[in-house]
Amino acid sequence: MRLLVLSPNYSKRVNWGHQHIRDAILARVENSIQYGEACEFQGKTYIPDICEEVSKVIGYPDTILMENWKNMNKYSGGAASNCFKAFMLCDYYPDSRGNLGKYNALLNRHSIDLAICPTPDVMKHVRDQKALGNLPKSLKTIWITQGVETNIFMKRDLPKEYDVMAVFGLVSYVYPNRPNVQTLVSNMAGVNALVGDWKSGIKHYEYARAINKSKIFVNCNGINNQVLMKYFEIMASGTLLLTNLPNDYKEFGLIPGKHFAVWRTLTDLQDKLYYFLEEDAVREAIADQGMSFVRENYSAEVIAIQIERAVGG
Repeated sequence: MRLLVLSPNYSKRVNWGHQHIRDAILARVENSIQYGEACEFQGKTYIPDICEEVSKVIGYPDTILMENWKNMNKYSGGAASNCFKAFMLCDYYPDSRGNLGKYNALLNRHSIDLAICPTPDVMKHVRDQKALGNLPKSLKTIWITQGVETNIFMKRDLPKEYDVMAVFGLVSYVYPNRPNVQTLVSNMAGVNALVGDWKSGIKHYEYARAINKSKIFVNCNGINNQVLMKYFEIMASGTLLLTNLPNDYKEFGLIPGKHFAVWRTLTDLQDKLYYFLEEDAVREAIADQGMSFVRENYSAEVIAIQIERAVGG
């Protein structure tokens, strides 16, 4: 397979986890190239011209892998390229920003063959849109979740400097309850907490190391209440994940109380934090089981294999 990954390089962006998956795919496919902003190859926006350019390096692509409507909005001519085209959907949810309409326009414009859906909910939304006639019936769908780069997010022999870590994106229209969680954690008596916004503060390797230095990571799901990439980052690092229960946890094979811990209300969250800080053996047993499960099933390498097979590898 000759693979063109059409997407910016996210290595220096805050949400760099998406790039880890692309890197894993590129490492697996011998004749592959990434084209876009911050890549070695960039500049053109007409997809057949891009294919001609990269053909000088890897041959004319058999497959184009695209990602995110914001990234793809400037490109044209996808329908004219004689390739299998797959699109990795991100934030494909009905909301006030009109994401579904923007995505649908791109999927139709580029004659996408396969929609790769990161959650069961996203796959349902795509199929609903097909049923409504907003997407072609020929569009295939597959659920392949996000993963984690286990060479970065791993258990390190670092001292536990923090009792609780609550560092995440504070996007109010997606995660309205996260500030309340951070306020509670910050005000807990006798608890050494690390609280912040990863967009402006702790990110990348510093973020990964901070997870290792924390006994517990508190998460608060967004309005879609789904498993996040953050779950895999925390659990792969051997730190206890304490989160409100996502709707789709069973789809991922996750077991509350075995792989991660659950809080239901802010009062319950405070009680659970004190409990797990007191019960070291219980906390560490859950964290270790979660780590083993995620590293076996949701590493970037495992997800890259699934994507490679789906797009024709």
